Amino acid sequence: MKTRFALFLAVVGLAAAASDPTVSESLVRIQCDPASGQVQAFFEKVVTVEGQSFRQPWTQVSWPTGSDKTVTVDGKTYTYAEVMAAVVAIANQENQPAPAPAPAPDASK
Repeated sequence: MKTRFALFLAVVGLAAAASDPTVSESLVRIQCDPASGQVQAFFEKVVTVEGQSFRQPWTQVSWPTGSDKTVTVDGKTYTYAEVMAAVVAIANQENQPAPAPAPAPDASK
């Protein structure tokens, strides 16, 4: 009887180990509304069990654009407001027309 019980526990243990789910979470979207002063970020969680993936609904976090909270990136610390100012500067820079190409050199000279 003890042998059967031990065998049962071993089989159950193997089945449980084979079906351990993996969970991954990733950032899928960031959006900002400068007029409202809010930023929203959306994350998606995927649970994979025995090769089949199950996507959960996106979850959201938000924060004010002018927040004095800080974040450190590559050893440099910035306030959220500083990060937002950089994003606005990038948007304005990208909105500028591309510079005209330089004229081609005159081949007849």
